[in-house]
Amino acid sequence: MAERLEKMADHLNLSADQRAKIKSIMEKSGPEIREIMAKGRQNASESDREKVRALLKKQTEEIGTVLTEDQRKKFAEAREKRLAPPALEERLEKMTKTLSLTPEQQAKVKTILANSATETRELFANARETKSEADREKMGSIIKKQFEEIGALLDPDQKSKLRSLRQERERSPGTAPNPKEKN
Repeated sequence: MAERLEKMADHLNLSADQRAKIKSIMEKSGPEIREIMAKGRQNASESDREKVRALLKKQTEEIGTVLTEDQRKKFAEAREKRLAPPALEERLEKMTKTLSLTPEQQAKVKTILANSATETRELFANARETKSEADREKMGSIIKKQFEEIGALLDPDQKSKLRSLRQERERSPGTAPNPKEKN
């Protein structure tokens, strides 16, 4: 929480009073959110996930009351950027670094990611609005297919690292849920 608050303070140029108020807001719901998130994406129930969404929404609204109009705008932009699906190049760069992809693998992975980029962007946007189970399932199947296609390109060591990336993604709040099956 402290790191998140510091990033926010730096980005929004918060006053000491604003920092204190926002810290208090974050401390109210923080333990409950962390407790639920500790279960991990796969083990948290739908009601747990809904509760986290509600707590984060309330937290965001309360933080908005502390900010100036310009700060609210910057806060909304930063939040939207954080919730948006990662850009293809960013994902490719992270995978290249983490998995030590060869140039040939990079080209193939980029194609796999690009093939579903439009569909995933639309689903991310829609899922934030509707929170539909069908959208979540469709996103899960797209992500599963991406991991399967990418996994087929990798050697055993790279596959192991890919599984770690996938597990990291499952634990990360604000990402689309992955399907229950593992590669």
